[in-house]
Order: sequence, then C-alpha cells, then structure tokens
Amino acid sequence: MRPWWSHVGPGATAVLFLLVGCGVQRSGTVQGRVAYDGKSLTRGVIVFVPTDGTGSACGGLVRDGEYRVSGIQPGVKLVTIKAAPVVPEATTSEAMYERSAVKPVEDMSQLPIPKAAGNNAEVTVVAGDQAMDFLLRPAGR
Repeated sequence: MRPWWSHVGPGATAVLFLLVGCGVQRSGTVQGRVAYDGKSLTRGVIVFVPTDGTGSACGGLVRDGEYRVSGIQPGVKLVTIKAAPVVPEATTSEAMYERSAVKPVEDMSQLPIPKAAGNNAEVTVVAGDQAMDFLLRPAGR
C-alpha cells in the first residue's frame, strides 16, 4: 500500500506549498529589555497597538527588565509601557494588614509616567522573531 501523499500530483503539491508558504500572514514575536532612567523596570506591562486602528492590541508583562510578546500582526504599532509598584510579599497577618492600607508609592522612579521620553514610540513589527529594547528617560531629558 502506498502512502497517501504519493497520490498527490506535482501540480497539487505546488499549490499546497503556495498556500502554506505565502498565503498565510505570519505573526511576529518581539522581545527585549525595558529600562527607566538607566535601571531595569522591575514590573510592568508593555502593549503593542496598531496605529491604523485595524487588528487587535497585543501585550505582555515586563519582569525584571525583560519582556516577550507573541502573536503580534505585522505593521506599525504604538508601544505603551506602564509600570507597576513592587509590593513585598506579606508573611504575617499584621504585615498583610499594613500593606493593604492605601499608601503613596515610595519609589516613583519605577513608575514611568506615560510621557517619559521613549514611551509611546511607533515601531514596525515584522513576521518572525525580533528584538526591541525600550530605554525610557524622564521627560525633558
């Protein structure tokens, strides 16, 4: 008995390769570093939003200055980065109560404002893997 693919003629094979290789738009994966004022961003979120308004936004977490976002459709994107405060883990009930109180963030350098230089940048994402680092600076620098 012959395998099923031996029944497919050369013309059908060529069409199959065209459909698989060229007809499908591949997505991109972007990874890299995020820093603010020379220090790695401890925790945050990075979002890639299409500038033409079509398609969906893709995003991921920034952890210890690194991120990786997959499934981004190729094209020009607006990249927005937001930081999150780092809250130490509570090990006792008293510590949990103390940390639950609303307090101002002590280290604002880890929370880049939306207008930080380098934030809200336009980048072009292509299909496949690529690296992009975002080195944010305080506004006006």
